[in-house]
Amino acid sequence: EPGEATGWFDPLQHALREEHGIEVPVVAWPDAGSRVIRVSAQAYNEWGEYLGLGEALEAERRATLGLTRARR
Repeated sequence: EPGEATGWFDPLQHALREEHGIEVPVVAWPDAGSRVIRVSAQAYNEWGEYLGLGEALEAERRATLGLTRARR
């Protein structure tokens, strides 16, 4: 997982916004043992946006493991 949360934004939330242009809340969830991403499905969202979120999450996971990070 990307580093610890500092300040207002979780590091994953910051990376999603800065590296991928995706705005999504990432919050601590003690019962889950980590954190969760709150995805809000709306009529104006397109399927490709959800696929893009999945690709961005995979890119950040790979970056955390020391593999290449896909830059936008």
